[in-house]
Amino acid sequence: MDAASFKQQVLPVHRKLYNIAWRITGHADQAEDVVQETFVKLWNMRDKLHEVQNIESFAVTVTKNLCLDRLRARRTVSIEEHRTVFTLQSADSSPLHYTEEGDATGHMQKLIEALPEQQRTVVLLRDVEEYSFEEIEGLTGLTSVNIRVILSRARKTLREQYVKLLEYGIAKG
Repeated sequence: MDAASFKQQVLPVHRKLYNIAWRITGHADQAEDVVQETFVKLWNMRDKLHEVQNIESFAVTVTKNLCLDRLRARRTVSIEEHRTVFTLQSADSSPLHYTEEGDATGHMQKLIEALPEQQRTVVLLRDVEEYSFEEIEGLTGLTSVNIRVILSRARKTLREQYVKLLEYGIAKG
């Protein structure tokens, strides 16, 4: 695809991509960054775009994925911030108490990471980032009912796996 074709086929979806990115990120500057990043990705793969049946849909998918990547990166920062707050709040606690609490957080992070992609995404968006069900619908394209079912299953899995870890820790100690 040459530059003229790219301008004609890809650039007109800027507004749509921006609106999607803004709804997901909630920030105008981040939305614009995501759209620019989407255009760069599409431009870098312009030689393969002729294989894509619907360039607009493909661009929307790339935009959503980039937004979700940013949310995941922000989640990592949030978890580290929570850990820092916890460390400050636990300064009066014994080192053993701090270690046990830190281990619990680390174990839960690993359990979340082990969830299937869809469950992991919904748990992170709802329980870590505290997005509303409506916002999660916009991000994932899932219905509110599906989100609730996925969230319920993910929480049940996390609870069961965490209980197993606790039992193992008790049995080992």
